[in-house]
Amino acid sequence: MDKSIYIKTFELEDKPDSYLLYSTKRALKMVINKKFWDAFNPQKLTNQKELEFFTFCKKNGLVVESKAKEKKEMLESIDKANNEGKFFNATVVLNLQCNLACRYCFEGTQKGEFYMQMSTSESLIEMVHNKLKAGKDNITLVFYGGEPFITYSLMKHIATRVRSLADSFKAEFAFKIVTNGTLFTGKQAAELVPLGLVGARITLDGISDNHDVFRPFKNGDPSFDVIIKNIKEVIKHVKLEIGGNYTKDNYSEFPKLIDYLYKQGITPDKLYMLKFDPVMQLKSKFALSDFTDGCVSSDEPWAHMAHSYLREEIMKRGYTTGKLVPSACVVEFKDNLIINYDGLMYKCPPMLGHKEYAVGSLDRGIENYTEKLNLNSWWQNKKCLSCEYLPICFGGCRYIKNAKDGNMKGMDCKKKTLDSTLEVLIKQEVKYNQLISKA
Repeated sequence: MDKSIYIKTFELEDKPDSYLLYSTKRALKMVINKKFWDAFNPQKLTNQKELEFFTFCKKNGLVVESKAKEKKEMLESIDKANNEGKFFNATVVLNLQCNLACRYCFEGTQKGEFYMQMSTSESLIEMVHNKLKAGKDNITLVFYGGEPFITYSLMKHIATRVRSLADSFKAEFAFKIVTNGTLFTGKQAAELVPLGLVGARITLDGISDNHDVFRPFKNGDPSFDVIIKNIKEVIKHVKLEIGGNYTKDNYSEFPKLIDYLYKQGITPDKLYMLKFDPVMQLKSKFALSDFTDGCVSSDEPWAHMAHSYLREEIMKRGYTTGKLVPSACVVEFKDNLIINYDGLMYKCPPMLGHKEYAVGSLDRGIENYTEKLNLNSWWQNKKCLSCEYLPICFGGCRYIKNAKDGNMKGMDCKKKTLDSTLEVLIKQEVKYNQLISKA
């Protein structure tokens, strides 16, 4: 027996005789005596305390049969999830039309009066039907745009049909919506919840002074107050995720938004997530040429500082934000798809419209995209399999790798970033959440 490869230990300022231990494989956090952990040998248990701790560690993946076997299990983990998973997740792009003129929109110049046709929606519904017949019993859709509420009737049509199909197979069905919030009313939320609506993501780029500069209506009118009014009505029916996009110059103002939300009654119990991210400015043929304030790489030092600062501000006010958990890029999972309005299928939203990254269509089905999206990157890299960060990285983001280097070959390695940020992020989670204290 061996200690797991995928463990990080951090010093604790207030407990110099202890480590904060974090399992990247299980997202488990615990405080443990340094001498006990350093001397602990799973192959030589000398007393009852070590035996009890060994049992706990084995149950929670901190102790493994061998490091070689653990690497093999990690190597096989994606295939296992794909072969045994009963889920099917699809993001459905209903249109590329939008009523806002966001300064940094990553869909950029591809937006316009492009809408999913009824025939395409029927092909999508048929695809879901085939997945159910193949044994999938957990169907999740995310409606996306443009602005999905511009084609609200089509959204309702698809949700109604898939709800009926799922019920006939005794399968679970739920859907979410990514919306700018300007057209999403309490009345619509009440209509959609019985069909399976479980949440929506709405973006607020800080308080009105900043938000209305970055996310105005197309005619230049401010959108902030309209969105807040709608949020207050919608949260009576369903919990929301509120996101926000910041730049180097404005991230320090975002805590004002958190306080404003609370005063407006948009309290932690009404949201399932509050999360802010830097505006990314990646190379794209659709990029808006007049916006240059984005973050070229998530490795930029200011972005690390901004992320940890805003995460702390969110958590200390009692809101839930993103946690570090084992996760792989969505391109790895065969039953995670982005279905564009025209029926072309992709693996992640930034690839939309880049037809060279399409992985098939509703008409043709899925093609083999192993080489196109570099699926074999971390599988074939010995350093990846031996890296303690593998379960929370899996080779990084293919799209960012391509945007930085012009190709997807190799890894978007996150080791340097995680070396400098993980300790702060984990200690934040410990500070505001319970953890296991052992030995």
